[in-house]
This record gives sequence, structure tokens and C-alpha cells, in this order.
Amino acid sequence: MSDRAIIQAIQTISGTFNADTVHLITAEVDSVDIPSRTCTVTTISGKNQTAIESVKLMAAIDDGILFVPTIGSTVMISYSNYNLPFVVQYSEVDQILFISGSSQVSIVDGKIMFNDGSYGGLVEVGNLVQKLNNLENLVNDLSRKFNSHTHILTLTSGTGTAAPTASPETTVLTQTQRNDIENTAITHGK
Repeated sequence: MSDRAIIQAIQTISGTFNADTVHLITAEVDSVDIPSRTCTVTTISGKNQTAIESVKLMAAIDDGILFVPTIGSTVMISYSNYNLPFVVQYSEVDQILFISGSSQVSIVDGKIMFNDGSYGGLVEVGNLVQKLNNLENLVNDLSRKFNSHTHILTLTSGTGTAAPTASPETTVLTQTQRNDIENTAITHGK
């Protein structure tokens, strides 16, 4: 029997063969690399301060939720005999990214941005409805005034008659309703 076989036999009997020992340590974030989904930390628990590079921030460089820790903040790192170090808890985060295919939602300083944010902010539907209703009321009022206007003729000689508008405007705008323009799948607040 080889030395390796003897070691495996002893580990099997003792219940430690292929056992994975999990470690949990406290560390301070030194740097963050968002594209590689990793960070570098320095341990603050244990006997020595040790720098650990390439600590995973998520399971893989892929879709999912990415918490970006604040440099100088405290994180809890887990690692084992069979797993590389990864962050399991955060004391502070600078950003949270939700990534799905080519779409991304980011949360930074209480602000939410969809993809690149180039379309600007979401509409405040209540204010927009009020402004549209004000315009619709004004147009309808102007249309009523135009249609009911009677032209007064001033003649220098002879008599004349007054006539209503020759081509009345018959279009009436209906007031905008909130559900006409609101996408309830996305909501936002102050």
C-alpha cells in the first residue's frame, strides 16, 4: 500500500477524506476591479494582516447582482480548501449593479439608472397629466371662442350683416388620464 493510499484510508476512517474546511475572516477593502468582479483586501482578523488579491465579488463574471464595496470598508470573506475567497457580507457599498444580458440597472447614492441613463429621468406622471390637461383645456377654450365669434362688419356705406365663423373648429380634445401615459411596471419616487 502506498503512502497516499494509507493517508486516504486514515482520512476515510476519521471522516475527513475530501472534507472541505470553511474559513470566515474579516478584511478591509483595498481596491475594487468591477470588470473582473473582484477586489483586493487586507485581513484585519487573525494574527497577521495579510493581503488577499482577486477576492470574488460574485460567483462569475456574468449576469446577476454585483455589490461594489466601498474602499476602506469592512467585508467578511469566506474561503475553503476547494473554493477561492469570496465576499459574503459588506459594511458599505458604493454601488449595486443588476446585470441581465445587455441590460443593467445601477444604484448609486440613492439614484437608480437604467442602462446608460441617456433617456433622462422618468416622467412624474401626476405633474405631466396636469400640464397636458391645462393645454387641452386652453385649446378647447380657444376653439369654443373661435367657433362662437361673430364678425362685426363696419361699413362705410350701406348696411351689412354679422356672420359667425365660416369654418368652425369641431375637434375637442379629451383630457389625458393618468393610465393613458403611465407605465406601472416601473415606479419611482423622491
